[in-house]
Amino acid sequence: MDTRSERARAVLVACAIGDAAGLPTRGMSPDEIESTYGPPQTWRDRNITHPAKPGVPEGTVTEVTREILAAASTLLSDEAGATIRDRADTAPMGWRQLVRAIPVGIATSTADPEAFSRAVWEACGGECLTRQEFQAAALLAAGVSLLVDDGSQERLSTRHNRLLKALHLVESLEPRGTWSPEPDVVAATRRAMNIAMQVATTPTQILTEQFGSSPEPTRMVPLCFGLSTYLAHWLSRYGITRIGGDTSLMSALVGALCGEAKGHHELRRGSWMQVEEVNDLDLTSLAERLVARRPAPADKAPGEEGTSDEGATPTWESPNAPSPFEDPNSTRMTRRTLFTQVSPPTPLGPARGEAPVGRVAYMGQLVLNQSLHVSSFPEPGGDVWGDDEGMELVGGIEVLRAARRMGLEAVSLGPIGEGPRASLIKEILQREGIINAGPRIPGMDNGYRVTITDDSGQRLVIRAMIDKCAVPTHAWAEFTQTMGPADVLYYDGEFAGSYGYASRDLGNDDAAREALLRLPEHVRLVLDTSSRGNMPSGIPFDNTVFVIGQEEVAGMGTGITGDRSAFDASRTFRGAAFEAARLFDCHALVPSGPEGAYFARPNYGGKDLGWPTVTHCPAPPFGAEDPLEARHVFSGVFAASLARGLPIERAIRLAVCARALATATPGRATCPTREEIEAAADALEARADGE
Repeated sequence: MDTRSERARAVLVACAIGDAAGLPTRGMSPDEIESTYGPPQTWRDRNITHPAKPGVPEGTVTEVTREILAAASTLLSDEAGATIRDRADTAPMGWRQLVRAIPVGIATSTADPEAFSRAVWEACGGECLTRQEFQAAALLAAGVSLLVDDGSQERLSTRHNRLLKALHLVESLEPRGTWSPEPDVVAATRRAMNIAMQVATTPTQILTEQFGSSPEPTRMVPLCFGLSTYLAHWLSRYGITRIGGDTSLMSALVGALCGEAKGHHELRRGSWMQVEEVNDLDLTSLAERLVARRPAPADKAPGEEGTSDEGATPTWESPNAPSPFEDPNSTRMTRRTLFTQVSPPTPLGPARGEAPVGRVAYMGQLVLNQSLHVSSFPEPGGDVWGDDEGMELVGGIEVLRAARRMGLEAVSLGPIGEGPRASLIKEILQREGIINAGPRIPGMDNGYRVTITDDSGQRLVIRAMIDKCAVPTHAWAEFTQTMGPADVLYYDGEFAGSYGYASRDLGNDDAAREALLRLPEHVRLVLDTSSRGNMPSGIPFDNTVFVIGQEEVAGMGTGITGDRSAFDASRTFRGAAFEAARLFDCHALVPSGPEGAYFARPNYGGKDLGWPTVTHCPAPPFGAEDPLEARHVFSGVFAASLARGLPIERAIRLAVCARALATATPGRATCPTREEIEAAADALEARADGE
C-alpha cells in the first residue's frame, strides 16, 4: 500500500473501532453508564455489551460502519457519474447522510475547492441540504481528506492545525443549501475548538453542555472537532465512550478525524484484529480503491514545502527534528496558532541563530514574606514571643536572581501596586539589578505572607491580600509580544494564577492566557508547576518545557483522563516524566531532588507516538533540606541556560547542580554563582564519563 492508502485505511479502521467501542454505552446517559458498568477501570475485566443486545461479541460494529461501507461501495460503483445522492431519500439530513462524507473525503482532494464542494454536495443530499448541514458534511470530509494527504504519525499540534485548515477551507467555500435558522456550523466548530484549547482541565463536560451528544449533524460535527483537538489518545474507556448519547457515531467520527494513530491500541484486548474478525471486514482493498479515485499529488516546484532543495521551506512538523529549545538553529516551525492567524508560521533558524544571548522574563506574582520564629506554637487562646527574622521577597525572585547569576538580563513582570510593600519590592528589584516591567496597579498595595516556624521545624504560613494586586487582562500580553528570538519566558504556576491556592483566586488567569495565546512563535516557554501548580489554559506546547513535580503529574493525569494508571505510573520520577510527556504531548522535566532530574521527549515522527523517551540527569550530593526556593533556583538556572543557547542536556545538568549547591548550606536557599554551578556541572559530567 502507498502512504495515502495506508492513511485511508487508518480512517476506515478508526471509524470501525470507534463505532464498536461506543456500542455498549450508545443511547445511555452518563448516570446510566455508571450504574450499569461501574467505574471505567472495571471495564477491562469483563466483556462489555449493550443491555439491549446481550451476548453480542465485543467489537461488533453498528449501522454507522455499515452505512460508511455502503456509501463507499456506491461511490466506487459509479462508472457513469452517478453519485451517492442517487440512493439518498428526501428526508432531512441525518447521521446517514453525514457519514457519507467520510468516503467522499477519502476519494476527493481539497486541492480543487470547487470540485471538493461539489462532490460533498452531491454525495450527502444536494438540494435536500440546509446551509448548515452542508457545512457539517464539508467539515467532516475536509478533515478526512487532509488526513489522507498528510496526516500520519501526527502530534496534537499538527492535528490541530489540520483541523484548523479544514475549518478555513469550508469557510471559504461558496455557500450551498437552503436557509435555516440554525447556528452557523463553522462558527460553532470554531467555538468548540477554542473551548478545547483554552480549558485548563478536560473540556469534555463543557463541550457536551454546549453542543450535546445527539446525532444531529450540526451539533455532532462541532463536538467531534472539539474532542479531536485536545484528545491525544482519542479512544479511551475514560473519554468519549462515557459521554453518553450516540457514542457509536461520536467515536466513529472522531476516529475519522484522528485516524488510526493513538487510537486503536486503546481498545481492550486488541482492538482492530478483534473488530475485523467479529464483523468480517476487509478495509484494505476498499481504501486502495477509494484513494485511486483521487488525483495524483501535484509535482512540487523546486523550493516548495516538502522538497529536498536547498533553501526550501520546512514542513510544519519535521520527523524526529529537534525541538526549538534544544537547537538554537532549528528550522522547525513552532507556536501553533489558534483561529486568527496574523501571518504564516516561520522557521526559527535564521532569527534564533543570529540572535544575541536572550533574557529571562518572569510571569507571576512577587510576594513579601515576613518570617517569625517561636520556640513552640501556643495553645488555642494563648500567645508566645517570637523572633523577627525579617521581611524578604519570595516567589519568582529566586528565578530572577538565578538569571542574573548566570549573567543574563532578568525582567520581572510581577504586578506592582502602591504602598509600603510595593515600594519595598521595587527597592529589592533595583538592588538585584532586575528590570521591573510589571504592570502598575493603582490604589492597591502588594500582598504578603507570614511564615512562622518553631524549634521542631513545624511551619505555619498565613497569606494576606495576595489576591488583591491582580494583573490587568492584557498587561502581560503587551510585554510578551515584544520578546526577542533568544528570550525565554518563565511562567510560575504557583504565583501566576490560582493554581497554588485552593481557597483564593489570584485573579491572573485571564492575563496569563492572553499572554500565552499571543506569545511570538520564536519565544521559548518554561512552564513551572513543580510546586502545587496546575495546568493553565491556552499553552502552546510545541515550544515549551513543562517543569512539573512528581505528585502533580499524578493529580493532573487522573483529573484529565479519569484514569488511575497515570497515578500508578507516577510513583517513580521516571514514570512521572513519561506520563507528563504522554499526557500533554510536550517536553517534560521532573526535578527529583537528590536524584537529579528526569527529562522526557515526545517521539516526533517516530513509529510509536505514545512512548516518549526519558533520560536521567543525576545530581551531586544534596543538603539536608530541599526547600521551595531551591526548586525556583533549579528552574531559574534552567531557563537562563536556554536563553544562553546551551544544549538541553547541559541546561539540565547546570540546573540540578545549582539546586544541590543551594541546599548545601543551612538557611534560605539562594542561587550560587555561575562559576560554582559550572564547576559542579563539569565535575558531574567528568564523573559520568568515567563510569
